[in-house]
Formats: sequence, structure tokens, C-alpha cells
Amino acid sequence: MEVKKHVEILKLRGQSKQLIQDEIIIEHPFTIFLNEEELVTILCTPEFLKELAVGFLFSENYIENLD
Repeated sequence: MEVKKHVEILKLRGQSKQLIQDEIIIEHPFTIFLNEEELVTILCTPEFLKELAVGFLFSENYIENLD
């Protein structure tokens, strides 16, 4: 999955205008399921998804540890 994308933007500073190339981050929907039920959909970059899911479940008290 693509994480970054180059786009043309119009940069405004005072009275000046300039078309430039810039890099943006692309977010994708990531759905976390618990016991085969959809729990939440998060927009995020498609990296470290396992860590994101575990961290979410831990911070929301769905799990207490990694055992």
C-alpha cells in the first residue's frame, strides 16, 4: 500500500503565489475486530498495524497483557 504521494500545491505567502510539488501522507481505513465483531475503524498509515491494534486494545482495556 502506498504511504506517501507527491502532489502539486499552491503555496501562498503574503501576495506571492507559487506552484510547488509536495509530499503528503496517505491514510487508509484499518478495522479492528474482536471475537469476530467489528470493534472500530481507524484511519492510519498502513504501517505497524499489529502494534496499532494491540495498543488500541490495551488502551481501551480489552486486553490486560500480551499473554
